Amino acid sequence: MEHTTILDILTKKVYNQKFLEWTSEHQMAFEAIKQVMTGIDCLISIDYNSGKNIYITTNTSLKKTGAVLNIRKSLEKAWPVAFNSSKYISAEYML
Repeated sequence: MEHTTILDILTKKVYNQKFLEWTSEHQMAFEAIKQVMTGIDCLISIDYNSGKNIYITTNTSLKKTGAVLNIRKSLEKAWPVAFNSSKYISAEYML
């Protein structure tokens, strides 16, 4: 299956207006794209002499944090190299 087809259910234009109820179909699409993104065929090694840029993208909420390390000439076409996602322990929660 092509990767963009997997994402169709998660990226419909109607979600710009209102996010609908999360269904088992959404969960299956999420799990499928997660398999692709964390698979050996997707993650690459960094060649520091390649002249490509290295990008770090982060996201955080009150209870979780995440980051992705990407490499390529532009962020729009960057490939993931590494990722991290974790929940805060109770002592780390932002109140």
